[in-house]
Amino acid sequence: VLGAARYEHVTFDYGWRFRFGHAPDGAPGPGDTTFSDIAGFVCSNMEHNPNRFTAYDCMVACAYNPQCMAWQQDTSYCTHGQADAKCSKSSSHGVANGGQRSSAPPLRTAYKFAEQNFSDADWRVVDVPHDFVVEGDFVQMPDVHHGFLLRNVSWYRKSFHLPTDWKGSHIELYFEGVFHVAQIWVNGQYVQMHTCGYTGFTVRLDNVTGLEYGTETANVVAVRTDATFGSGHWYEGGG
Repeated sequence: VLGAARYEHVTFDYGWRFRFGHAPDGAPGPGDTTFSDIAGFVCSNMEHNPNRFTAYDCMVACAYNPQCMAWQQDTSYCTHGQADAKCSKSSSHGVANGGQRSSAPPLRTAYKFAEQNFSDADWRVVDVPHDFVVEGDFVQMPDVHHGFLLRNVSWYRKSFHLPTDWKGSHIELYFEGVFHVAQIWVNGQYVQMHTCGYTGFTVRLDNVTGLEYGTETANVVAVRTDATFGSGHWYEGGG
């Protein structure tokens, strides 16, 4: 008779290292992407992208989507278009803000902060849930929807050991939510991205090459959190 499969739950809420601000070798957004200015253009084959209330939110959301080739933001709505989007200059009916690109560059995944051997000893220790936006300063900016608090990119890292008897087991790390766009590395290897800050997601660990078991060498999970843009007309925070 086979016994019931063993299931263990270990909390990861405590002892994260946190660094406010984007990496010195990085910047807000997904990486090297450039849109040509199409302010004052009329575009067809565009779809409404809801809950983007500034031109910046609309643009960055498009930049993270490899299928998005064009964006437009008027007073109260954002639209995105794929490769079949057609845009032309208009003297009377053009949209106030917009951008278009011919291709989407690969998502940037090489950062010093994500490397396994990077020293985060001088980073602040925090427990999660953690909101780094609310810790910031109020600024004079037109984004009334988010309380005039500056949104940015920040980083989290956590070192951990896995028991040797877990080798050969299914191991996963569950995030209840990371706002807004999360990129995940394990031991310096880029694993995945999650683009919705309102949904949980799972990171599979046991199939990561070079995962360490035992107490000799620690594993490191690194999380880049881009909260520079949002998807709601309320305060959303970041972290």
